[in-house]
Amino acid sequence: MDNADDCDDSDAAQYPGADEVCNGEDDDCDGDVDEDDAVDAATWFIDNDADGFGDAAVIEVACDQPPSFVDNDLDCDDSDAAVNPAADEVCNGIDDDCDAATDELVDGDGDTYSICDGDCDDADADVNPDAEEICDGIDNDC
Repeated sequence: MDNADDCDDSDAAQYPGADEVCNGEDDDCDGDVDEDDAVDAATWFIDNDADGFGDAAVIEVACDQPPSFVDNDLDCDDSDAAVNPAADEVCNGIDDDCDAATDELVDGDGDTYSICDGDCDDADADVNPDAEEICDGIDNDC
């Protein structure tokens, strides 16, 4: 049956009050295509520093990815591209890799010191800031 309010009488899925979906069509006959209230619209997160990781504080819901937005909210400092979950942790007083720990680096030799703690040879457990200096040509106490 023809209806003046129906925007496409040939498509039973398009009618006033239908759910809008991200498909390039005006499913709900409101004159707009793929609005942000589409049932399958995605949540996008601003990526101010363009490192590929977004900020959970600024979102946009849309069918298509808006410019400067990404599909994740994993960035812990969206003002610094060097700080993100894929970054390497370095000794600088900053959580570079967004894991909620600062300056944590692996203790390679098991002496409880990392390079951030002053270990000058993290491959030798006998060399660390608390080691006793002995006359062997090695800087034992860093």
